[in-house]
Amino acid sequence: MGYWAVDIAIQNSIVWNNEDSSGIGTAESSIYHADAAFTATFSHTLVQGCNPSGAWVASCGIDGGNNLADADPLFVDTPNPSTAPHANGNVRLLAGSPAIDAGDNSANNTAVDLDGHGRIQNGVIDLGAYETATAVCPPSGLLYVNHAATGGNAGTSWADAYTNLQSALTFLSEPCEIWVAR
Repeated sequence: MGYWAVDIAIQNSIVWNNEDSSGIGTAESSIYHADAAFTATFSHTLVQGCNPSGAWVASCGIDGGNNLADADPLFVDTPNPSTAPHANGNVRLLAGSPAIDAGDNSANNTAVDLDGHGRIQNGVIDLGAYETATAVCPPSGLLYVNHAATGGNAGTSWADAYTNLQSALTFLSEPCEIWVAR
């Protein structure tokens, strides 16, 4: 995670599979702060080694609430820390990940994830940099696509339409009618 010399707040994040001389996955390899005068507050996070069995480890920082107990986040392809720095791995979440729909929407300040898809799917933001790769057809049975839409890019209405057809096709996990604006 790193070293800091100011108070920080970390939300909606995943810190997983880091390595230092103490080993992979320990609290020390995930979080290190050398100066007790500065604090880190974690909320809605999954930090390996910091919340075993749901009991927050005080040396990791301040428990701001709603942190997930240590559990594999189920990345598509977990990066190997022994080969760092690298661009290998895929930290998108697989279905069944405990990090899906586990975040705090009020801590979000972006409309889209790193893939350009709506940052909040299924009503609650996922932990990490990406939203899950599937969407459920809305109760209306319709998904909307409009390249000029400026809403949530969730496909649930004209205001929150996907901005490209590929997003609607990629995310769709069940039969649904797709309407595309001219």
